[in-house]
Amino acid sequence: MAAYGIIANLALVATAIFTGVAQGIQPIISESYGSGKSENISRIIRYAVITSLVTALILFAVTEIFADPIAAVFNSEDNPALAKLAVPGLRIYFTGFLFAGLNIIFTSWFSSVEKPVQSFTISILRGCVIIVPLLLVLAAMLGIQGVWMPLRLLNC
Repeated sequence: MAAYGIIANLALVATAIFTGVAQGIQPIISESYGSGKSENISRIIRYAVITSLVTALILFAVTEIFADPIAAVFNSEDNPALAKLAVPGLRIYFTGFLFAGLNIIFTSWFSSVEKPVQSFTISILRGCVIIVPLLLVLAAMLGIQGVWMPLRLLNC
C-alpha cells in the first residue's frame, strides 16, 4: 500500500496534466464542430495528441532515470522493502501514460463532437469493466508487476 501511495500521488499530478489538455481542447473542438470547421478539429486533435505524447515521454524518461530518488523522497524511513516495490512500480506504472494521455484526450474529443456513448464507453471500460479481470489475470501470471500494469494502462 505504501508503494502504491507513492505512485498514486505522483500519478495524480501527471494525470492532471492530461486532463488539463483535454479540458482545454473540449470547448474549442465543440465550437469548431458546431461551426462545421472540421479542419480546426483535426488540427486541435493533432496538437493535443502531440502534447500528450511528448508529456508522456518526458514523464516516462524522468521516472525511468530518477525512479530511485523519486521513491526515496517518499521513503523517509529508508525502508528497503518499500523501495524494492516502489521503484519498479514507478517504472511500470508511468509507462502507461503513453496510452493514458491519449485515452483522456479521445474521451474528451468524443464528448465534444456529440458522441457521448463512445466517450462513456471508453470511460466505463477503463474505469470499471476491464480493470478487475485484467488485474486478476496479470497478477496471477506476473506477480506484483502484474498488479501495476492494468492500473496504469487503464489510467486508474
